[in-house]
Amino acid sequence: MWEAAEPLAMSKEQHSQLSSWVRTPSTPQNIVLRSRICLLAHEGLSNNQIAKELKTSRPTVIHWRKRFGEAGVTGLEHEASRPPHVNRIEESLVKTIVNTTLQSTPPDATHWSTRTLGRHLGISHMTVARVWDRHGLSRSGKIGQVAVTV
Repeated sequence: MWEAAEPLAMSKEQHSQLSSWVRTPSTPQNIVLRSRICLLAHEGLSNNQIAKELKTSRPTVIHWRKRFGEAGVTGLEHEASRPPHVNRIEESLVKTIVNTTLQSTPPDATHWSTRTLGRHLGISHMTVARVWDRHGLSRSGKIGQVAVTV
């Protein structure tokens, strides 16, 4: 089982600021929740008790306790920045999708659909759709079919 968490240490000023946020009606609700988590943790409640009382998850409680411990009150005000999305599709595959779309047709049809091209290349139809969207290859009125003008 989990070890009981220590009461969250905070100064009188921090406690006052969090209490003010909880009482003020104009405070965004995500900040109110974070403040309540920290105030209850300061009172010595366990992570499970806090999660049940505030109808949230235990990992959420743990996350905001940790953020408060690291950055204080300002850590509750803003979400941590996330790293930029990494393009997971290799450039060679992107070129293959675009070239196949523009320079060939399937054996039984006049143009590729995302699903037929995906099956042909052994990849997901959503990968094909993302590449088409990124390269301005518009899909026609029928879902998953590209209208190509060469």
